[in-house]
Amino acid sequence: MKPGTAMETLRSIPILDVARRLGLKVDRTGFGPCPACGAETRGSADKRPPCGARQDGLGARCFQCHESWDSPGLACDVMGDWKTVFDWTDGGNSNPTPFRRRAVTSPRPKPPPPEYPPEVHDLWKRAILATRFKPVRDFLRTRLREEREDWSQSEIERMTDYTVALVEDRDLARTLPEKGRLPRWAWGPGGSWRGSGHLLLFPLYDSRGVMRSLRARQVLPGTGGPKSLAPAGYSTQGLVMADP
Repeated sequence: MKPGTAMETLRSIPILDVARRLGLKVDRTGFGPCPACGAETRGSADKRPPCGARQDGLGARCFQCHESWDSPGLACDVMGDWKTVFDWTDGGNSNPTPFRRRAVTSPRPKPPPPEYPPEVHDLWKRAILATRFKPVRDFLRTRLREEREDWSQSEIERMTDYTVALVEDRDLARTLPEKGRLPRWAWGPGGSWRGSGHLLLFPLYDSRGVMRSLRARQVLPGTGGPKSLAPAGYSTQGLVMADP
């Protein structure tokens, strides 16, 4: 018998009959264990065989791993290769090689993402002093005016100068460099931090006092979105702005 004819003949045989001849456990609903995943039942509460037959009886699907077969495909999965299936079909052997369940292998876990964004220190070194950037001074002045409505203009200006000097002396914040490539994580809903106006950078430290990340504050009108952004794709949980 030619291979094509043999396969067509096998395809016309009800799959439960083929499963029974292959040595699988068969009842009126299906068969098991699953040749693909090794499941013994459909679920923890459903004790029926994991692989259910189609309504036409010529195919089946595993309810655990969702692998599906016709009769030739099932025979190939159980017996290991198409030549063995053809020899078995052509010879009419009713006692094929005993079924051996495949070892169930867990998918390889994906490596965890880096805990901290790369290029943080490089971007911080390229950033300029926040006090040398007029929009930052204007931002600080506006915040003081909002918080101290009872202050006079001269008091606002004096406190702005003091705050600016404090930020510069302790290197508490810097301004995003005006030129040069930004890391791929320096983006938010409104585009790059430059485009969205998130120009004021604050360093974030871990419990050992090591700078691990940055936070960007919007100081110029941009495309909307959050006023403060963390590096895209990275968490700042457990980090603080103050150097311990």
